[in-house]
Amino acid sequence: MLKIKEFSKSQENLQKFAEIGNLLFIKASFSKGGRIDGENL
Repeated sequence: MLKIKEFSKSQENLQKFAEIGNLLFIKASFSKGGRIDGENL
């Protein structure tokens, strides 16, 4: 039971990091004048 709880907690953290990473990537691509998909305009 405890292992499952720990696993779900680490999954939550990974999800948060993924969301933060996506936000940073989007901000970076916008600041470079690119689209969200990373291609230059």
